[in-house]
Amino acid sequence: LTCACNLNKTKNHIQLLKFISETDKKIELNLIGSKLNTQIKYFYKLKQISFNLNKKQNIKINFLGKRKRNYIRSFYKKTHVYILPSLSEGLSVSLTEAMSSGCICLVSKNSNHSNVINSKNGFIFNLNKKSFLTQFEKICNLNKRDYVSIRSNGYNTVKNLIQKGYKLKKNF
Repeated sequence: LTCACNLNKTKNHIQLLKFISETDKKIELNLIGSKLNTQIKYFYKLKQISFNLNKKQNIKINFLGKRKRNYIRSFYKKTHVYILPSLSEGLSVSLTEAMSSGCICLVSKNSNHSNVINSKNGFIFNLNKKSFLTQFEKICNLNKRDYVSIRSNGYNTVKNLIQKGYKLKKNF
């Protein structure tokens, strides 16, 4: 799993960690982004929860810090699932970049992403454990054909957004 965004309360990382701690799947979560100086307490709480989860055999959480766009885009190529558990969000550039790179996307319903993500190009979860685990399990159980189809549909969704005038910060 990869999540690329600022590490702050509205991005809802702590809730995400609580959700993934409930699965028996082997998970490596890569958090790309920087902490905000205004939310130091949140960041240290996130680090403490991560430290405790890293003690579990099936979970590994990596803090990769702030990275340049080229690094992030190349990282997406190696990522199976992009996740964005935001409490509130406009249309995220990182989401569209992840989709265009072939990631399966899992996003919270409380964001504007539900206008972009649908059952054919990604997965949406309500901000509760049951919904998250249900959608995550669906991703884990995708057959090869559906996996390829969802990735392709995600790519095409971003292509259509660009044709309609949406601009990515970096060339698609």
